[in-house]
Amino acid sequence: MASLVKRSGKWLSKPFKCPLTGSKTTKQFSTKELAEAYERACERAISLGLPNLPDVAVVTNGQTIRSLIDATMRSRYGHSAKDTQTAMRYWMDVYARRVGDDSIAADVLTKDAALELLDGYVSKSVSTRNVIRNALNALFAEASERGMITKRVHLRAEKRTDRKDYFLNDEDEALLYRAAPSDEYRDLFRFTLLTGLRLSEAVEVRTEHAQGNVLRVDGKGSKTRRVPLTDEAMRLLEKHQGFWRFNKVNVKAVMTSMKKRHGLPCTFHTLRHTTASRLAMRGASVLVIKELLGHSSLETTQKYMHLAPGALDEVASLLG
Repeated sequence: MASLVKRSGKWLSKPFKCPLTGSKTTKQFSTKELAEAYERACERAISLGLPNLPDVAVVTNGQTIRSLIDATMRSRYGHSAKDTQTAMRYWMDVYARRVGDDSIAADVLTKDAALELLDGYVSKSVSTRNVIRNALNALFAEASERGMITKRVHLRAEKRTDRKDYFLNDEDEALLYRAAPSDEYRDLFRFTLLTGLRLSEAVEVRTEHAQGNVLRVDGKGSKTRRVPLTDEAMRLLEKHQGFWRFNKVNVKAVMTSMKKRHGLPCTFHTLRHTTASRLAMRGASVLVIKELLGHSSLETTQKYMHLAPGALDEVASLLG
């Protein structure tokens, strides 16, 4: 264990024999945490049979929670969507500020500390709390793979017990159009209901993405799909030359304002749920809905199928 030198106030690591030269050496550090981090790195290097002991600067700089965050963002989110990167970085930074940016990751990255952070956001929505969990899980995974912690922790996602497969009825849709702050927003909402696009997809649409009455969509996970356009959807697309002038953040803010001021019971994603629900209620197959919306699995799509006409009657006939 590291020992304190009272005269200088420095912390000395215990001596380690260099595998290459056979000479023993000890290093001094400004804090006990850094000294112990160096000791753990040396022990790991020896156990792996490496020819040299680790460099002090590399070990101490790379062991802080701040450096771990930087490494995690590079290795796990380097190619992710911008909004995903922003969300992950934000909550990792929140955690770092809470435990101290220069703290040694192995000392402060614990399940108790993670749960304590979550407890501070108990008033947040379940989806937001699960985003926090994702950010913390990424840190735990990166630290484990780097040998910084011995026990990998995984925070299980919280289930939304109050979640509903909500979709707009005719009255809600009429309110949506009345509450829209401009004709452009009203047309964006209508176009989305006619296509089932995600917000991130809708605000990227340009007229050149349409080939005849089919829209080419670059969706989640860089997957491309083809979405059929009704005559009305084509008119809206040509009218605005696409919806690429909209900003995701602004659209979300407008939806929040509409919800508060007009009691509109939806978010932008509700429009996508509405498209899927209406398709199911009109008899579209689960495979058709899956392809149209670009779902990665049938499980995601199947939650709408209880709305299919005669679904319960068919089950009843089978039971009888």
